[in-house]
Amino acid sequence: MGVIHDFEGQIRIEYSQFYLLDTSIVDLPEPRLSPARWLDTGDNWAAFLSGGQDHYASVRLQLWDVEPTVTTESWDLIQDCTFVANSGEIVLWSPTIGPSEHRWHLAGSGRYKMRVHCRGRQAVAQAMDEIATPYSSLPRAVEQYLLQLWESQDTRPKA
Repeated sequence: MGVIHDFEGQIRIEYSQFYLLDTSIVDLPEPRLSPARWLDTGDNWAAFLSGGQDHYASVRLQLWDVEPTVTTESWDLIQDCTFVANSGEIVLWSPTIGPSEHRWHLAGSGRYKMRVHCRGRQAVAQAMDEIATPYSSLPRAVEQYLLQLWESQDTRPKA
């Protein structure tokens, strides 16, 4: 029992955000994000507010068969939420570039718990301030996310 799948890659942050979407979603979400609300969720989506406008963040996505123990690593922010997946297939998504090339299959459709960790928000904001020509050398992996998903006790979406 433990990690079913562990993936680490990068996502292009645009307009200070990125998404985790169930592939059944039709329209991109309109999250209610603010500096105090860096994570927002709805049916088939989760939106994340970055500390920087345009850059590449490191994202580690873990699918678990049980709730993971709380990590002992140092993170700036940690928040638990519920993620509803109608198809059970998920993808990371940049607002204008679109989906990453990687897709993951959950245990099926239903409700999942997700623990989101973030660090490097202030460092990426500072790195963005120091860039002379913004799009020639976007920061990479200064900001990091860890997304841990596992099945909720209530695995069926509510109608």
